[in-house]
Amino acid sequence: MMGGRVLTGRWVLAVLALTLGVQIVIREGRPAPPLPGGPYAGDLLPELPVGMLDGGHRSTLREVVSGSGTCSLLAVISTSCGVCARMRVTWLDRFNAWADSVDGVVRPVWLAGEGEASLERFTRDFDLASIDLVFTAGSPRQAGRELGVIGTPTLYLVDAQGRVRSGVLGDQFPPADIARSICE
Repeated sequence: MMGGRVLTGRWVLAVLALTLGVQIVIREGRPAPPLPGGPYAGDLLPELPVGMLDGGHRSTLREVVSGSGTCSLLAVISTSCGVCARMRVTWLDRFNAWADSVDGVVRPVWLAGEGEASLERFTRDFDLASIDLVFTAGSPRQAGRELGVIGTPTLYLVDAQGRVRSGVLGDQFPPADIARSICE
């Protein structure tokens, strides 16, 4: 009986090794898919076409984010993201406490790729009036590539000139001392 288990275990290991070898050989012929580009620290936000949920005019993301002349915290969200759904409840209070610690004016902006109707349903029953809610007016996939988004939420701290200064995957805020030096 013991010999059967060892033989079975050896067969499983042999099949796994063969499968791994075949995958390596197959992948050698194809280049790895490129990672999303996205802005680096110091780069201007891309000129993505967006619309405002409050009925404001269609514009570009850079114009919306830097149009106030203050720093902005841009949260790229998805209406199908579980973390993003929880953000509707707790994020604004957390944002306000974080913004107070920055000692500067920081404007919150949420960007959703799914379109106006989806974003409106997603935010309908929540008091998010102090957040500028925008949606991509072009291809969500293209917007994700240009912003370098590999998951949602993704937060970008953007200075008053529209330059990305910090980026974080998840709903954690950039360190207050970094934000303070950028948003003074």
